[in-house]
Amino acid sequence: MPRGKKYRAEEIIPKLREAEILISQGNTQELAAKNIGVSVQTLIRWRKEYGGLRIDQAKRLKAVEKENGQHQDAIPRLIDGLWYSPHTQVLLARERWISAAPDHKGPVLPAWEESA
Repeated sequence: MPRGKKYRAEEIIPKLREAEILISQGNTQELAAKNIGVSVQTLIRWRKEYGGLRIDQAKRLKAVEKENGQHQDAIPRLIDGLWYSPHTQVLLARERWISAAPDHKGPVLPAWEESA
């Protein structure tokens, strides 16, 4: 099923204002949505997401959402980078070796670290 047009925030706000005017004049949501050329569900979603925003605020909202998405994509790469670093692997190996020591009463250090 083909999707409709993707609207930018600069296009949504004026359409949403027009729909709000129509609704305040006593028209239904269905008629307001038809007059601005979108579905009722789209109008409801726009009212929920952009209701009361100015164009510059809507642009800023979209920019922040995009930046958040980039950060969310970077987190797994950062964790993978830390997980596979040699330093982390040494620490994990040492922790496994210490916890596997029978009846250990404190840290068990390898022979090269006992003199320190």
